[in-house]
Amino acid sequence: MTMIVPVNVVDPALGGSTSPALGGGQANVFDVQAFRNSMQQAQLGDTAPQQVAALGNNSSGEALKNMLSPLQMLNNKGAEIGTRANELSSGVQEMTPSNMVMLTMEAHEFLFRAEITANVANRSSDGIQQLFRQQS
Repeated sequence: MTMIVPVNVVDPALGGSTSPALGGGQANVFDVQAFRNSMQQAQLGDTAPQQVAALGNNSSGEALKNMLSPLQMLNNKGAEIGTRANELSSGVQEMTPSNMVMLTMEAHEFLFRAEITANVANRSSDGIQQLFRQQS
């Protein structure tokens, strides 16, 4: 059974919470993984919770965090740019030409980082596929 969980990540530096336990109602990719592990524990019953917990504490969990950290960073940056754009458009802060240029520059930088991250992910995927083809 596959569950689709909407994930909205907010940058803590902007006053948002990254954990539903903190009352923000926002979840990051690591919270989703913890939720997924909890669901697996519940589906396995009371006989195997220690096994699932042990699997979550090994180095693969750290590897997953390292793999997903660039995506988390992109998500945080996108939320930050969105918040600034909303502040400027709502009239909370007066929009000046320099603000417009800075927002545009930040949006272009975000797009550049997203393209590079996607390119690295695609190249990594191609490399792994080629490795499996060579081994089979």
